[in-house]
Amino acid sequence: RDAACAEIAAAIRTMVEAKPGRYIAFFPSFAYLRQVSELLELPHQAQRSGMSDEERREFLAPYVPGGPESGSHLPTLSLCVLGGVFAEGIDLPGDALDGVVIVGVGLPQVNLFQETLRAYYERTFGDGFLYAYMLPGMQKVAQAVGRVIRTETDRGVVLLLDDRYRQTAYRRLCPEHWEIR
Repeated sequence: RDAACAEIAAAIRTMVEAKPGRYIAFFPSFAYLRQVSELLELPHQAQRSGMSDEERREFLAPYVPGGPESGSHLPTLSLCVLGGVFAEGIDLPGDALDGVVIVGVGLPQVNLFQETLRAYYERTFGDGFLYAYMLPGMQKVAQAVGRVIRTETDRGVVLLLDDRYRQTAYRRLCPEHWEIR
């Protein structure tokens, strides 16, 4: 993970500098988010654990029509946690968001609950890892992608940063229209 942080920061910088706009980068944890944040060398805001409703509204203000950055050519970059309130609980229609970066494949943390699920699914369906980890993880990814692409007419860029997206097991869980390179 430590070795990848510089590459992830560089990919985010490249995206933002190529086309100034409004972007959100999603990370698998607050710790990973902080590691990349320190290397970004770009103005950005970062989600914090336990943000109040008012802090959430302020955080989203640059993405709301008429917000502080609305109509501006200044890039807006926010760092958030995949599966958190900003990945699944917000609607950014039209051109409110130009792109997202998703770091990782969203796998749930290994813990007693997930391992119990994995064991159950292994006995029941023969593929416990798929049902307990991969499917919930890729659901988080799809939710985050849905922040930028809401309708057939929406346009934006999505960077999926993880070599596992090239693996057949993960690729088959992505919608067919996603172009994985």
